[in-house]
Amino acid sequence: MNYHRTTSRMILAALVAALLCNTALAAVSLTGQININTANTEELVLLPNIGPKKAQQIVDYRKVKPFENPEEILNVKGIGQATYSKIQKYLVVKGATTLR
Repeated sequence: MNYHRTTSRMILAALVAALLCNTALAAVSLTGQININTANTEELVLLPNIGPKKAQQIVDYRKVKPFENPEEILNVKGIGQATYSKIQKYLVVKGATTLR
């Protein structure tokens, strides 16, 4: 019984630590902008909530039709309003990518 209680506490502590680390990483502020018509996947993954798969989906989408405005990124599968609200301030469709 004591073993299970100790194990449960260790798991809980690990989950809390992981959550705190993730929150701290999310708090790191980005500066600059990202041109979603020209950025490569390595640049796109700098955006919050954009991993390699979503970055590739953005690239694939724009090969068919370039983005005319940042809101069109909502047409990319897997990018919903919650993700858009986190990335919209960085998105442009003209100009250089300067996101760091």
